[in-house]
Amino acid sequence: MNHLIQLSMTIALLFQSIAFSQTATLDTNTNENSISTNDESQKQEIQTNTYEDFIGSYFLAEANLTLTIVQEADKYYLVSPGSKDILTQKNETTLYEAMRGVALERIDGDKNALKFTQNGYVTKIKRVDNKEGK
Repeated sequence: MNHLIQLSMTIALLFQSIAFSQTATLDTNTNENSISTNDESQKQEIQTNTYEDFIGSYFLAEANLTLTIVQEADKYYLVSPGSKDILTQKNETTLYEAMRGVALERIDGDKNALKFTQNGYVTKIKRVDNKEGK
C-alpha cells in the first residue's frame, strides 16, 4: 500500500510538472529575446568533457519512466516521452532542467546511477544502457 501511495504521488508530481512546463512556456515566449540571452550564457558554462559520464538512459522506477541524457554539439538535453529539454550546469556535480525543476547529480563511487531531485522528491535513477569503461 505504501508503494502505491508513493507511485501515485510520483505520477501526480510528473503530471503537475508537465502542466507547469506547458504554462511556463506560454509565459516565457513573450520575453524570448531576454530568455535566450540568459540561456546562452548558461549553456556556454557547461564543460562538455566534465559531464560526459551523464550521457545515457536511466530508469525512474517510481514513475516507470526512462529518461535519456544526450549531447548535441556543446549542449546537453534531458529526453523523456514527449519532451526534450535543455540541461544547464548547476554546480560541478549537477545538471539542471529548469522547465520541470529536475536536478541530476553525480553520485560519488556509483557511475551507474544519478541522484534525481524534483520538487523536493529525491530518488536514485539507475543507468539502463551499458557503457563500457563507466
